[in-house]
Amino acid sequence: MIHKHSLLFHIFLTVFVCGFLLSCEKEYNSIYDQSPDERLRKTLDAYNDLLLSAPHGWKGTLKTKLGPVFFYYFDFHTEGKVTMLADFNQTTAGTAAEGTWVLKALQRPTLSFDTYSYIHLPADPNGNVNGGDNGSGLLSDFQFAIASTAGDSIVLEGIQNKSSITLTKVTQPEVTQLTSGQMKNMLQYVASHKGLRLTLPDKTTIPLAISTLTKTIASQYLSADGSEIEEFTTPFTFSPSGISLTTAFTIAGASFKELHWDVDKQEFYVDATRRIINDNSLFILTPSIPLSSTLGSKYAFLQVPENTDFYPLLGQSNEFLSLYSKARESMLAGDYKLTLKQMDFVFKPSTHTLLIDVYVTQNGNLFLGQYMYTYELNEAGIFKFTFNQANDVAWAIQGDLSGLLSYIDNDTFTVKYIGGAHQLLGGMFSQENTNFSFSGYLGN
Repeated sequence: MIHKHSLLFHIFLTVFVCGFLLSCEKEYNSIYDQSPDERLRKTLDAYNDLLLSAPHGWKGTLKTKLGPVFFYYFDFHTEGKVTMLADFNQTTAGTAAEGTWVLKALQRPTLSFDTYSYIHLPADPNGNVNGGDNGSGLLSDFQFAIASTAGDSIVLEGIQNKSSITLTKVTQPEVTQLTSGQMKNMLQYVASHKGLRLTLPDKTTIPLAISTLTKTIASQYLSADGSEIEEFTTPFTFSPSGISLTTAFTIAGASFKELHWDVDKQEFYVDATRRIINDNSLFILTPSIPLSSTLGSKYAFLQVPENTDFYPLLGQSNEFLSLYSKARESMLAGDYKLTLKQMDFVFKPSTHTLLIDVYVTQNGNLFLGQYMYTYELNEAGIFKFTFNQANDVAWAIQGDLSGLLSYIDNDTFTVKYIGGAHQLLGGMFSQENTNFSFSGYLGN
């Protein structure tokens, strides 16, 4: 049985608590003069005004989740349109495109590019568009939360894949360079010049390889003591005035992080004394410890990649490419309908053995054809190969590869380091037939 005084006390306590909470709510409401929706609208309006405040537009660096980095130019307009350029390819660099944009109130204020435009290319799920994986592309975004602002910059974070863009305001000279097609000219130069060289202050010349697909720049050069090969690779983006390296390249006491574009000469330079030249001759590196001494130890194999006749490597002669193409086509047209994949030349110095591992596929299944040779290596670094044996798959494709294998069977070879690609190459050069040489990536 509830006591009368106890019941009155509980009623009083309940009324008191409710009154207290109501007074707190009134006090809470008094802190904000606007509703949450009004405050959000005010925030979006402020970001909208900021995006429109750049008189010449914005430049931005898009970092995709898979690695490639792209340069963008955006000019936002009041009617929800945006004009853009990008260093994605020569078309996007030279032809301005128009898209649409909108600020949305998602979990955070979000900038959304809501019609297909240049910003969608890295995010396209079709790998043929951007070189990424089918179904996901380069894991980029076209909806970005506004993460922070500071002065004349805005940091955006991708909603789905966490790619990022840092926007900064463009100057009048920069927008002139961008809209006059200079970025397109830079891409054309890189695409048409494969023998780029840079001479350093100490008169040393090094190769430079620039890939617009992976957005990386690479070089190979002799170590300070001249005994081995060192390699440098860094991502880069194009800029209104040239190429910006993510990591500075330091070599022989010199360092640089920018390749400037000479508008008049239509070529790159580092400074007044260091200009980029083009030389299509092979860049042979000759350390004091030759490649013949490191095959099988530092480098286990030399790999000729799939479809090398479509994408030839430096050091692959026309004769080699012709025989490779015939072998690939013959396998595909043959009874087994085989697709030629990579070929690995595996050196085993402990037994003086060379294994030529030829990988083929049939209906998606991978098979290995293996040819075993023994070899002699003389003091001049010249290899002589003698056929030993082969497995069943190797015998099945021997007729397709006979043109290539005949050189291995009958010629002698020197091996040399080749610079100027995006990975260090090893080349094998026939001593009897100067028209036959081939190369592959050195790996372990």
